[in-house]
Amino acid sequence: MAMYPKWSLVKKSKSKINSHHSLKSGPCTGNLVHGSFFYGKPGVRVLLVEDDDGHAQFIIEGLKQAGHNVDRAKDGMDGLFPATEEKYDVMIVDRMIPKLDGLSLIKTLRSVGNNTPVLALSSLSNVEERIKGLRAGGDDYLAKPF
Repeated sequence: MAMYPKWSLVKKSKSKINSHHSLKSGPCTGNLVHGSFFYGKPGVRVLLVEDDDGHAQFIIEGLKQAGHNVDRAKDGMDGLFPATEEKYDVMIVDRMIPKLDGLSLIKTLRSVGNNTPVLALSSLSNVEERIKGLRAGGDDYLAKPF
């Protein structure tokens, strides 16, 4: 089982939003981040929309080591095309990206019927911001730094 340092997660359950506790060096329990989605399923096809090269490289390396296939877009507009034209198992979308912010990207995808699970990433970690990410259509939320 993979171990992750201090990840704070919030996830959506049906129409209700539930807050999760901070994990301090323990197994990650979010639906998209651990077990029930990524781990034990090699070959998951992931679209990462992240403008920060350092964060993107870290995420890509980790997912590839776990046997997953990752495509990357550096901004929201560049992420919109593959998200609508290609089939992904999951999308990881940073909230604060250029050209089309992450929440707008997620809302746009949901408005056209794209129900691919989305993990929203952001340094905006207070509860209100997490709720905004979930209400926009995100399925899980991971606060930076991780």
